[in-house]
Amino acid sequence: MSTSMVMINDHPCIPKTITPNSVWEGLVVLLSVSLVFWTILMGIFIDPSWALLWSLFITLLGSGVAISSGTITEDIVDFHGVLLFNPWAKKRRVLFQGFSFKLPWEKIEHNDEGNVVLTSLVRAISTTETKNCTTIDPAVAMDATLTIHLRIKIKGVSPEQAAENFIRFRDIKEDSLTGIIRSEVEKMFAEYYAENKKDNLLKPHVVQQAVCGDPDNQEIIREMERKYGVEIGIVLSSSKADKATQDMMRAPAMTDALVESISKLKAIGVEPEPARRTAMTLDPNNNYTEESFNLNVNVDAPDLKNMTHVNFVGAPIPTKRKGGQS
Repeated sequence: MSTSMVMINDHPCIPKTITPNSVWEGLVVLLSVSLVFWTILMGIFIDPSWALLWSLFITLLGSGVAISSGTITEDIVDFHGVLLFNPWAKKRRVLFQGFSFKLPWEKIEHNDEGNVVLTSLVRAISTTETKNCTTIDPAVAMDATLTIHLRIKIKGVSPEQAAENFIRFRDIKEDSLTGIIRSEVEKMFAEYYAENKKDNLLKPHVVQQAVCGDPDNQEIIREMERKYGVEIGIVLSSSKADKATQDMMRAPAMTDALVESISKLKAIGVEPEPARRTAMTLDPNNNYTEESFNLNVNVDAPDLKNMTHVNFVGAPIPTKRKGGQS
């Protein structure tokens, strides 16, 4: 099983900042211009024999001030990274923890309050949600509780790739990124549940290993990691029959009738979940709510186009009327 598919709990080796050659070249040009400027100026107003020495002293002094004031340097706190923007070149680059050089006109990213935007390189974004999954048995559904961890992928890649991953990660809002990845992960688990019976789905660690160990799913995860520049961790913490299934199991006499009804509805093209909910109306003991009772009926009857109400003979009445549609 891919190591990227387990919970992220280690601390990565933070990559070094790669300072582009253009930055070093720019700093050398600035020093050279300063040296020439002060040499000419000192030669005009002071003894020319001392001009070069004075200009060198002033240039070194100015460089020291520029370094200490942060004009040409940035010192990033441990386990963090920031974005730097060059308005002239219209390019961004990344500074990781430690002391780095920059050009005077390169601007570090700030938020609306004027504070430097620091992004943690070790914090994992974690979300936990429960997904309702149908099984191979049309009358049975399971609640699968999935926790997904995301972190910038900087471990095991080059500094250049780490910087690229950092930019990709920052370009997508956290909630959007978690939504995209969760959708794909839930699809993997839903497909596995749909191919298995309830008894084979009650052990979360077994289900997780089966889903995450599948080569096709591993490739999907790796592709998302490459695309979004993240490490993905997946944990299935719970896998159990949902409330409707538990209620049904308490009345075994209804089970065969429900299975038969669901099968017939699916045979005429009704999707599994709507078929299951519709068939559940056969159970007079079911306590329907707004969330569990939702029945849509399409009637192909052109002569009854003005019909506004329908009565279902023999159908149970929902405990909350606004939960159903008729």
